[in-house]
Amino acid sequence: MCRDVFPIIALRGSKVDWARDLPYIVVELGLRRLRAEAEHPYFFGGSDLAEFWKISWKRVRDRVAASGGEIAEWDRELAELDDPTRLFVGPMTVSVIANKSAEACVDSSYAVQ
Repeated sequence: MCRDVFPIIALRGSKVDWARDLPYIVVELGLRRLRAEAEHPYFFGGSDLAEFWKISWKRVRDRVAASGGEIAEWDRELAELDDPTRLFVGPMTVSVIANKSAEACVDSSYAVQ
C-alpha cells in the first residue's frame, strides 16, 4: 500500500523521508550533542487511536480511489481497525534532542529558545 500512498501524499507537500536529513539540519543550526528518542505506540482495534488512523487513512484511500487505484485491500485493512481483538502498531515518533554550543548560532535567527 505504501507505493500507492507516497505519491499521493507527496503531491500534498509531504516528504516521507524527511527525518533522514534531520540530524544534519539540527547540526547546521549550531546544535550539538545530538540524541534521539523514539516511540512506537501499540493500540487495539476499536480504540480512539484506531479511529484516528481509520479516519486519516480513509482520506488517503479516497485519494487512491480518485486516482483510479485499487482500493479493495484498503477497505479490508480499514475494516480491521474496528476489531477490538486486533493489536496494531502505529508509526514511530522520533524526538531529536540537542544542545546549543557556546560558539554556535552566530545568526540569532537560529537561536534555540
